[in-house]
Amino acid sequence: MSIIAARLNRIKPSPSSMASQRARELRAAGCDIIGKKTPDGQVIGSDADFVMYLLEPQNLALLQGEAYGLSPFFRISFATSMQTLEEGCHRLRLACEALR
Repeated sequence: MSIIAARLNRIKPSPSSMASQRARELRAAGCDIIGKKTPDGQVIGSDADFVMYLLEPQNLALLQGEAYGLSPFFRISFATSMQTLEEGCHRLRLACEALR
């Protein structure tokens, strides 16, 4: 899990401010992402907008903090293989780097 947190910390704009770490999930804040624009010009106005943005171009599913009262955080589950997590971090990085 610390490997995933370290990878998040290298992404810009950063989704890396962690709220809590639990056995199979990591919560990260989207504070630096809120207000950015997607490549097609849509404004990321909330954590829900961000996770929907990730679903389309990167086929990456995260859970918005809004769903459990912790906006602007989002949840990353890491109850999967390290290879899958590394690919997910790569996709997340690509999506964040595409924001303006």
